Amino acid sequence: MVRRLLVTSHDMVDLETLAGRIVLVHHGAIAFEGDFVQLRRAHFDRRRLVLNTPGSPPVLSGAQYLRSDDGRHQYVFDGSTTPVGVLAAQASA
Repeated sequence: MVRRLLVTSHDMVDLETLAGRIVLVHHGAIAFEGDFVQLRRAHFDRRRLVLNTPGSPPVLSGAQYLRSDDGRHQYVFDGSTTPVGVLAAQASA
């Protein structure tokens, strides 16, 4: 007999302790299915960059603009393909 248990949580440490396989659901659709090693490879090199600059947010090649609030501009980028130094150089230009 195969037993399966469904656990829902945002606590990744607990989930990794309990399960060898993970399914991430986003807006009712499966966004990822696999083990934690695959999950880290696929999603955990995403990094957030916050720049404090006057005026509109700089356009940064290799980063996705998220939002701005009072001169604080937020981006997300893949650290495995885009070094933060490249983004910093673009922002300062």
